[in-house]
Amino acid sequence: MRIVLDGIAYNTDTATKIIGGSNPHSDAWWGLYRAQTGGFFKIVVDHHGDLQECRLLSAVEARASLEKSANHLVEEYFGSMPEPSSTRFYRRTVIAAIDVIIGARSQAAITSFLIDLGPAVYKAVRDENFSAQRRGNDLKQFVDGHPAFFIEGASLEDLLVEKAASDVAKEQEKFFDPSEAALPSVMEHFRRQLEQEGFVVTEGVLRRTLPTDVGLLHAESELMRLFNRYNFSTAKGHLEQAFENHGQGNWAAANGQLRTCFDALLDSIAEHLDPTASTLGSGQLRRTKLAALNFLSIPLNEWNNDGKGFINGLVKRLHPQGAHPGLSDEEDCTFRLHVVLLTAALLLRRFDKGRRP
Repeated sequence: MRIVLDGIAYNTDTATKIIGGSNPHSDAWWGLYRAQTGGFFKIVVDHHGDLQECRLLSAVEARASLEKSANHLVEEYFGSMPEPSSTRFYRRTVIAAIDVIIGARSQAAITSFLIDLGPAVYKAVRDENFSAQRRGNDLKQFVDGHPAFFIEGASLEDLLVEKAASDVAKEQEKFFDPSEAALPSVMEHFRRQLEQEGFVVTEGVLRRTLPTDVGLLHAESELMRLFNRYNFSTAKGHLEQAFENHGQGNWAAANGQLRTCFDALLDSIAEHLDPTASTLGSGQLRRTKLAALNFLSIPLNEWNNDGKGFINGLVKRLHPQGAHPGLSDEEDCTFRLHVVLLTAALLLRRFDKGRRP
């Protein structure tokens, strides 16, 4: 069969039939084909033998059809697909990236950007008759509904974060000293979210400030999961407040929440390991109890009753001026956030597995 529509010839005799079907009781049939030129097309014939549909399919549409009807053929026609990988960025960072992208562009430029992301994304977002904020919300909902969505081998989340980082870099270039750039509020919020994950935009490039294998994202995910498992709601609440205050640039408030989170975690672990710890005062006494229970190791210098162990020093470093320290800066607050995340995750995983150091 050869059909010419809108100047394009669809020839089932020379094309390769990939999948299809027919009705044994009528003349109805359908087929998905790949032409000799590499393009995909679909033909549908109704029960009377009349042509119902004949159209060109994009590679994305053809792949989606195979994923649904003949999954075993997907990689035969579209090559090896990437296997699942861990998320690179926090959800809150991706959401902040979308705010930057939408806020830095005209409606026409937003449309152009969405078209570049492909039809699956473009069709999920409302057109230019709607506000930029609503279109941004549509994109956020698409990201939430399509985790690990890839575009030509690249993660959509990565593309969004890298695009927003590029916007921040362009804004920084307007200043003689990029480190002192007065960024718009949405960009400043995005930049702080990146810092929480160990990333920074310098010299126009998104760079890591910590090694990949430090695993900040995994550490936070594990903490939240285990906080929920053991109902450590106090420690969890303080950590969430620390992230929120850090994102808003409230350094002293974030520092206070981090210290309280760490204290609450160690207090709760002590109570779970030995219920009599509930009669002890919060802080130093319960940490000493954890060392006596060999949860905090004296031989490994995690704890020392003379105040010279790692945990002793960390507690002092978190708040050198007590529960309400004076002014702090961004770099110092970010350091505290990172060290609390990694240390708390180590201790909570140890507690969860019932191990001793």
